[in-house]
Amino acid sequence: MAAAIAGALAGGFCYGILKLHESVQPGIKAEDFQWSLRSARDLWAGRDMYGYTPGPYAIPYPAPAALVAMPLAWMPDLVAGGVFFGLSTMLLVFGILRSGEEWRLAMLFSWSFAYAMLYVQWSPLICAAWYLPAVAFMVLIKPHITLPLLLAGEFRKKVLGQGEWKWLIPACAILVLSLVCYPTWPLVWYRQIASYQGISPPLLSLPLGPLVLVSLLKWRDRRAWLLILLSMMPQRMVYDQLAIFFVANSPRELWILVACSWVNFAIFSQSGGWDNVPFGWQNFLLATLYLPAVAMLVWPKPQTKA
Repeated sequence: MAAAIAGALAGGFCYGILKLHESVQPGIKAEDFQWSLRSARDLWAGRDMYGYTPGPYAIPYPAPAALVAMPLAWMPDLVAGGVFFGLSTMLLVFGILRSGEEWRLAMLFSWSFAYAMLYVQWSPLICAAWYLPAVAFMVLIKPHITLPLLLAGEFRKKVLGQGEWKWLIPACAILVLSLVCYPTWPLVWYRQIASYQGISPPLLSLPLGPLVLVSLLKWRDRRAWLLILLSMMPQRMVYDQLAIFFVANSPRELWILVACSWVNFAIFSQSGGWDNVPFGWQNFLLATLYLPAVAMLVWPKPQTKA
């Protein structure tokens, strides 16, 4: 019930933001999610979902994204965007509550989550994969962000550790269905992503990127591998870093990361855009999100007296 309420609230806020945004800039619709909605409608109508000219900021998603969006494609864009974000939040909250670490709900108050809501991003649904192996199907849609979560989260234990392959059924079903609907989509999609605005992984950004490797001091801790694997993947701004909040190991650490995310917002808003933030936007993200998480991971914890 709590997860459903949280999802309804997030979906309602998301719809309200989209409605406000559309009143200022008509045609915005469902932000990032509208591309998946368009693909779903094209697929349903028998049109080529890749029959558009791609560009640096208009890159098509893999066909499985259209299948995930299809149950919502009959709705108006704004409603579909709100429902999608609400359902994504519901699954993330459900996973958090089931883990027994309710304090992790504080990540919903971060700038990373707020930014994801503003642009109807997939990151809350991706983060649900940390707890729910069945959400592994997201690797078909955003593999670069989903893989680190799968390899460090519950999927690692339940599927790779215990061999409970039933959790792969949703992913396999979506992949097979996408190939039935559009047999050549992997090749078509691969050709179209050539125009994507190339973004190097944060780990390669000098001078701060290599400092993430300090996490290896805690190489036995899965959170260290989450940080390192995330830093090895190409990513965009703020919403793709929502998974970093899983590095926190206490309510205090989590609220510190939440505060760091809003420092990120404050500097960004005063800089006038991503191209103007200090040290380049990737080093900016490293300084305000990655490195605080690294410090939490490796900083010696005080010993409790017996």
